[in-house]
Amino acid sequence: MNCKQANGLISEYIDNQLSARDTWELDRHFGECNPCQNLLNEMRQTVNIVAAAPEFKLSDDFASKLSARLALVQPAPPRNAWLSNLREAFRPGLRPAWVAGLGTCAIVAIMLVPTLMPNRPVDPRQVTQTKKAIERVVQFENVSNAVSDPFGDTAAASMVTTNSAESAANATNPEPIW
Repeated sequence: MNCKQANGLISEYIDNQLSARDTWELDRHFGECNPCQNLLNEMRQTVNIVAAAPEFKLSDDFASKLSARLALVQPAPPRNAWLSNLREAFRPGLRPAWVAGLGTCAIVAIMLVPTLMPNRPVDPRQVTQTKKAIERVVQFENVSNAVSDPFGDTAAASMVTTNSAESAANATNPEPIW
């Protein structure tokens, strides 16, 4: 017998309502388990104290008077009910659900913000500055390809320059994904 089973049978053991087999097993368990033995002694003391307490006699109409008075009592309005509801909503078991929900909302907001914002006009000076920067990069790559190409393959160098110029142009004017 384990302690959990023994604790469930202590009241019946004290009241002598167990079978001989269960009583024998509990006696054996109490002999081996000091915490259960202490619990048994505390329960016996509690039973003895309650048995020794004086008995109070109540009037015959006590129950009806008590019921009438309880019927007149109004429940107190809950104080800070919103705070207890908020605590209940954020109890530890629900935190992962809140985190997942907020994360989903953040992702949706990030996806929708660019489509909801109006297109701003592009400053023409900024466009010309970007084009000049791209031309400088392309010229630099032409020079570096000519210098670094040991075999003098100008066709390959021009292909690399053309591809890098196209990728630089796409980087400044990206097309929306959605």
